[in-house]
Amino acid sequence: MNDFNKTEASSFNKIASVYDEVRPGYPEEVYSTISQYVNYNKYSKLLEIGAGQGIATEEIYKKWQSSITAIEPGIHLYNMMDKKFKDISQINIINTTFEEFNTNTQYDGIFSATAFHWIDSKVKYKNAHDLLKDNSFIFLYWNNYGISNGELENQIRQIYTKYGFPKSKATSDQIRNDKIEKRKNEIIQSGLFSLIEHKVINTSKRYDVKSYIKLLQTFPDHSKEKIPSIDNMFKDIEDIILAKNDYIDVKVVVNLEIAKKILTTAST
Repeated sequence: MNDFNKTEASSFNKIASVYDEVRPGYPEEVYSTISQYVNYNKYSKLLEIGAGQGIATEEIYKKWQSSITAIEPGIHLYNMMDKKFKDISQINIINTTFEEFNTNTQYDGIFSATAFHWIDSKVKYKNAHDLLKDNSFIFLYWNNYGISNGELENQIRQIYTKYGFPKSKATSDQIRNDKIEKRKNEIIQSGLFSLIEHKVINTSKRYDVKSYIKLLQTFPDHSKEKIPSIDNMFKDIEDIILAKNDYIDVKVVVNLEIAKKILTTAST
C-alpha cells in the first residue's frame, strides 16, 4: 500500500485554519490502550510524525507530559502549532518532512495520527525503526469517516459519481475496512515491526451542514485542482442534507495499530 503523494500531502497546509476548526481529535480509548503497553512520563522522549495543527500532540502531552519532538512539513500548520505550544518547553516543533528529518536521538516511542500513509513507503518503516530505542513501540492511528444514515450516504455517493468520482460497487464500510486492513498488513510486511495490537474504535460526531462541508474541504481529493466544479458539488450535498435535517451524524472509526520494533542484526 502506498498513498504517498507530495502534492496531496501538502494540501493540508493550504487549509490549516479550516482543518483546525473541524477535524475531530482522538478518543481517550486510544491512549488508555497504549498505556497498557508503556508507562511514559516527563523523562520520556517521544517523536510525532505529521503533527498537523497539533490535535494529537496536545492529547499525547496531556496524557504523559513527555518531551515531544513534533515533525510538521507545512509552514502554516507549523506556525499554528508554534503559537499553540509556545509556553510548553517540552514540545519541540520542527518544520520538516519525516523523510528529511535527521537526528542522532533515539526515541522511547513514535506516534503518527492520521498521517503515516503520507510518508514515502520506501523509507518510512526503515526510518522509524532506526529512530526507536530497542524494545520500543510505534503507535499509528487514523480517523476514518462515514455517514451514519445509510440512505443519506447513498444519496451523497450518487452526487460524488455525478461529479466524476469513481463509482464503486463496494459499500463505504467495505472500502474503509479494506483500507484499515491494508494499513495493518503493511506494518507486518515491513519486516521491521511486530504488530502487537490492532484495534478498531467506533465513535461519531454531529456536524451542522456548514461545518460538514468544511470537513469535506479538508480531504485532499475535494479541491478545485481535482474537481473544478467542487463548489457545485458541495452545494448539492448541502441541499441533500438540509432536505432532511440541519445537521449530519458522521461516523468516525478509529483504527489503532501498536507495533514493536523487531531487533535486527544491525541493532543487536
